[in-house]
Amino acid sequence: MKIGELYDAYRYATDLIKYTENEVKEILEKLCIELKERIENNLGIHKKLIEKAKIIVHKVRIKG
Repeated sequence: MKIGELYDAYRYATDLIKYTENEVKEILEKLCIELKERIENNLGIHKKLIEKAKIIVHKVRIKG
């Protein structure tokens, strides 16, 4: 996820939900809600959100 790619990040995150379980799935669902709200309110992506997404992707890869 990078600045300016909010819709793509949301689409990718919702796809990842299919491959996750338990705690990681809950965290990812919360991220999807936040991304959707940012899209609906025309807000950008801040650095903290990018870091959060990187951690989630790492957890998905480890559990994968």
